Amino acid sequence: MTSGEGPCLLCLGGPLSGDDAIALLVGEELARRGVRVGLAPDTSRLLDLLSEPADYVVVDAAVGITRGSVEEVTARALLRSAPAVSSHGLDVEVVLTLATRLWTAPGSVRLIGIGLGESPRLDAVSTDLRSRLRSIADDVFALAVRR
Repeated sequence: MTSGEGPCLLCLGGPLSGDDAIALLVGEELARRGVRVGLAPDTSRLLDLLSEPADYVVVDAAVGITRGSVEEVTARALLRSAPAVSSHGLDVEVVLTLATRLWTAPGSVRLIGIGLGESPRLDAVSTDLRSRLRSIADDVFALAVRR
C-alpha cells in the first residue's frame, strides 16, 4: 500500500503522553515505507483528516489489550479501554460520528488498537515498545490491508 493505494492510516496519539504516542511512531515508520499516513496528535486533527471521502484505518494505543499486540477493535472498545477522560479530548467514537455529519461520509473506517497492557508508561514511550516498533508497524500494516 503506497500513496494512493488502499486505505489511509490515521495514527492517533499524544506525542508527550508516554506510551500513548506509540501509534504516532508507528505512523512515522510506515510513512517512511511509503504508506499513506495521516498523523493526529489529538482527535480534533483526526476530524480534519477524515474530511476527504476515502477508506480509513484509525490506529490508536489501547489499554487493556496485550502489550505490543495489534488487533482490530471497535470505537466502543477503545472508549471502554480509555480512562474516564480521553487523553485526546474527544473520544474516537464522537469524532467518527461528527465526521459523518460534517463531511461527505468517509468510505469505510476501521480501528486498530496497539496494546498497552494494563499499566502504560505516562512520561515516555517504553523501551519495550520502542524496541518492537518495526514489528508492531508490520503487524499494523498487515491488519490494515486485510479485508
